[in-house]
Amino acid sequence: MADSRVLHRLQRQVEEVAQLEDHAATTLAAHRRVVHANPEVLAAFDGFITIAKRHRDALDAYRGRDARDESGAPPILVVHERRGEPPISDALRDVHATFSVAVMSYAVLVEFALRLYDRDLRELAPRHLSEYAAAAQLTSELIFSAVVDELVEDGADCECVCPMCSIGVCGCVSATGVTFTEAWRDATSTSDAAPGFLIQRPRVDSALHVAGVERGDRLLEVDGHAVASIFDIQAAIRAHPIGDDVRLLLESGPAVVRHVSDYLPQ
Repeated sequence: MADSRVLHRLQRQVEEVAQLEDHAATTLAAHRRVVHANPEVLAAFDGFITIAKRHRDALDAYRGRDARDESGAPPILVVHERRGEPPISDALRDVHATFSVAVMSYAVLVEFALRLYDRDLRELAPRHLSEYAAAAQLTSELIFSAVVDELVEDGADCECVCPMCSIGVCGCVSATGVTFTEAWRDATSTSDAAPGFLIQRPRVDSALHVAGVERGDRLLEVDGHAVASIFDIQAAIRAHPIGDDVRLLLESGPAVVRHVSDYLPQ
């Protein structure tokens, strides 16, 4: 059973995420009137509003409450008041920022759910995280064409001199999308280029802890087979009957490689 302090932190995190869901619904409702001129964006917003409501209802069910706590909503993001009708691209940026905060907040809940083996939260949090990640991705795809429409309305014709422009077909939206996608892909591919699996702090009194394995060490092999992901490691350990030895090859720093044997899977 988790410590009362941990349970309090979990409860507080769930409450903050519930308030964030309310904030998302408010932001979407505030901007919906702005995007009505673009049918594609409007349809996306209607889908986002449905998602936000479904998420909040699921959180209420998880918390076992019908009444919502409306007090003290955190200032996660503020929808800025603007003079006149704001451009659709501003609305898309605002909701994208809201969705990005939601993704990070649900990532925290996923870690709580896994660590505490909360069955209901293990199902709810990853699903909500995935839906908000998809929503954020969709806003990023819609914003490029929205900006082009706004520039055309303001009288800014395309001055590009690429081959497509020579036949009157603008490829700027597609080119921007490629740039955007490549930037995120490059950032992701370089986030952990080192070999093996990065180890977090081993559980106290576990075989790895007793063997002196520390946070930041890397697990390179299990039973002589290279591993790089949690799935590689779990599959290798599950190949052993309970109580069997598992041989691990670890790296502690750039030049120290050592073996840890006699690890008994729990």
